[in-house]
Amino acid sequence: MRKIFLTLLTLNLIFLAACSFDFQNGDFEKVSITHQVSKKIGEDKDGKIIYERVNVTETFKVNPKVVAVFTLEVADIFLQTDLENYDFSLLGIAKSNLPPVLDEFKKDKYPNIGTLFEPNYDTLDLMLPDLIIIGGRSASLYETLKEKYPMADILDVSNTNYSFSIQKEVFHNIGLIFPNAKDILNQKILEFEEKILEINLKANGLNTLFVSINEGQLSVFGLNSRYHTVFSDFGFSAADPNQETFNSHGNSVTFEYISAVNPDVILFMDRGAAIGTSGSIIEIINNPLILNTNAGKNSKIVVLDSYAWYILPGGLSSTETMIKDLKKVVE
Repeated sequence: MRKIFLTLLTLNLIFLAACSFDFQNGDFEKVSITHQVSKKIGEDKDGKIIYERVNVTETFKVNPKVVAVFTLEVADIFLQTDLENYDFSLLGIAKSNLPPVLDEFKKDKYPNIGTLFEPNYDTLDLMLPDLIIIGGRSASLYETLKEKYPMADILDVSNTNYSFSIQKEVFHNIGLIFPNAKDILNQKILEFEEKILEINLKANGLNTLFVSINEGQLSVFGLNSRYHTVFSDFGFSAADPNQETFNSHGNSVTFEYISAVNPDVILFMDRGAAIGTSGSIIEIINNPLILNTNAGKNSKIVVLDSYAWYILPGGLSSTETMIKDLKKVVE
């Protein structure tokens, strides 16, 4: 049965790719976009490749018809701004760990192009994409995809250490490539700006600790971390200003540390819930050392939506959810 399914999928991709052939060889309008990409600059002592982020300016086809997406936040943007605005003839999605908000893309009409880290090159070869969108976990694929698919445009939308300013750039670039969605994206940016400013004005002075939970282990994300947006965009104060975080998984801490810092607000993100290994957050919140903090005494402990914060930061529905999460603190 599986062989039949794979055969039908292959035939479907061949047919759709053939339908898109005229588009690929036709006259697309072009637009110039500057974006940041990852380029290999060497290897470390263990043989691990070292990448450097550099700005490049490239031309992109306007309204590409065959698109491959390796960033789930962009899949979210496409879905939330109405797929009909993009008029895709074929849209491929990296389907590993799709959150519930992206259930639409589980359908067979969207080819599975691999994981966020590793493309399915057989599928991409059949698709002949006009545009490949990468970012974050897939950013290191830039040079490989450029070499393998010279006819495709490669757009990097990385916003790993989420910031609203980078999100605005991403929305702007998507609007340049897909003009039908430009007005919707611009309107969303204005809405987000207004709501973020509203929280910012109320959050000033609230000493806040961002804590990630992973199978019972606690990690703190402080200044300059992937969740620096809490302090920079939304205006909360860092409960421990000496706790800078450069590790992508945060700095490991104990209950005693949280008790000693005694934050006014604790933001808990259950990473395990996003990757399917959850099960300890209630016990952690109810720990006496947590409940006896200022946050615990004043009911300022908020459990964040882990899909929005960990899997989809930079998306459209996820940004709305992030705003709702932090609005709970200042209400």
